[in-house]
Amino acid sequence: MSLGRCLKGIRSLQHINLKDNSLAAESSDAILFLLKENCNIVHCNVKLNMFKYTALEELNQICKRNKELNKASEMPYIRREIRGLKKKRAEQGLFVEDLGKFRRQIKQGEQEIAVGLEEMSKVEDVI
Repeated sequence: MSLGRCLKGIRSLQHINLKDNSLAAESSDAILFLLKENCNIVHCNVKLNMFKYTALEELNQICKRNKELNKASEMPYIRREIRGLKKKRAEQGLFVEDLGKFRRQIKQGEQEIAVGLEEMSKVEDVI
């Protein structure tokens, strides 16, 4: 089984370093296959191998294409994340606002209790 077929299903793979592996010119076909099949791979280092210049150019072009594809597919995800964060922030803002209202109500209640206790002590003094 070729390297390209083995690695094509690994979707988390983004960078490949095959530097100085004495790979023959024919190996470039397997690498090209891998890069075409797995669009998540955006960098492939094949320095110090025996690849033809045309194969190296094609490898670079496919990596650039993959990078653009990944960037385009990440934008909707990033937008969803931002919307979710804005929603959470708004919810937290409402929570803080509610918390402020509760604090004001507690303070008002404490003041009313203090006034009530003061009035009770006046009544007790009279009795």
